[in-house]
Amino acid sequence: MKRLYQLTTVSIAIISACLQLTYAEPAFTPSGHYFIRIKPIKTPTKQSRMAVKKASGNAVESHQVSIPKVSLSEKAREALVNHIQSVLAKENNEDDNTSPKQTEEKVFLGMNDLPVLNQGVWGSCATFATTEAIDAYYHFTGSKQISQLCNLELGLALNTGDEYGGWDGASIQDILSQINIFGFLVKKYEQKYGCGGLTAYPLQEDLIGEGMTELTFSERANHKFRVGLWHQLITPALTSSDLSNDLAHAKMTIKQIRAAIRRGHRVVIMLGLPITADPEHNGAIGSYHGDHNVWMLSDDILNAFSKKNSEEGNHALVITGFDDNCITVNENGADKEKCHYVIVRNSWGKDVGDHGNYYVTDLYLGAFLRDAYEIG
Repeated sequence: MKRLYQLTTVSIAIISACLQLTYAEPAFTPSGHYFIRIKPIKTPTKQSRMAVKKASGNAVESHQVSIPKVSLSEKAREALVNHIQSVLAKENNEDDNTSPKQTEEKVFLGMNDLPVLNQGVWGSCATFATTEAIDAYYHFTGSKQISQLCNLELGLALNTGDEYGGWDGASIQDILSQINIFGFLVKKYEQKYGCGGLTAYPLQEDLIGEGMTELTFSERANHKFRVGLWHQLITPALTSSDLSNDLAHAKMTIKQIRAAIRRGHRVVIMLGLPITADPEHNGAIGSYHGDHNVWMLSDDILNAFSKKNSEEGNHALVITGFDDNCITVNENGADKEKCHYVIVRNSWGKDVGDHGNYYVTDLYLGAFLRDAYEIG
């Protein structure tokens, strides 16, 4: 009887532990959206000034963009804070970490001269980043480029990601899976036939169309991009309440990203934005060849996440290259040298950042990289 009791006790303990793992609070919980204000660069090109003036009759103006946001579990927040504290302490104390020789490796793929896209006010960054990376991989140009509008209208009918089908947030995996199953339509189709009742992507907050049925979409869909042409480089911690494992393997993931770039493949990432540290801008607290276009770690970010009930935004971008040399970044009026960073293509238009491009330091990437897919 005693032995039976002991076995029963052990069994209960195991079952209890399994239940705790099964019902553990996720690291990230969707918590709606927030709007950031995107400011144009101070010296836009002549062409961009003319384009904006022609479109609006006014000078280049700032605009809002919707960003999906998530709440961090307490364990995830503590792990993130501990990681940032450790990284900042090491950066401040080790000169060899912050000032490497200027002969380090640099690889820049660019985007095969594709124009910078603009997602407008919508939270459709995952669709824009993923489709533009595919365009660059295949050298699609002009009317042969993938139509974000058509793919979003199909997503609206399929509820890809959520009921809005990617218009207000979806994962990179959601978008890749939809393209794998249903293919994609191109700009030529969008302009000639329209998608969901629209013939152009709506930049401003307006109707998002009526959706597009699978049957209509499949009649002209291109199925060129299939499984095997993308590879996930990181597994997002969506089923665990502790980020420590992901943070511990951050350096390995960054090495995998660099290896992909060397192979000539761009990488689509989901990046966490510290909205509580910089609620009026985009979370990029540094400036380099533009305004607020460098995501890097700072004491402000550490202080923001040191508070309970922290939230972060999620934004998809395309890594187009990396540079292990140093650049001088301005933060709150002070110049700081930052080394080892990646160059990313954004989808906020060509008049922001460094003509549409932004920069992410490796240290920031190691703390806020939430997902990554090699395209190619």
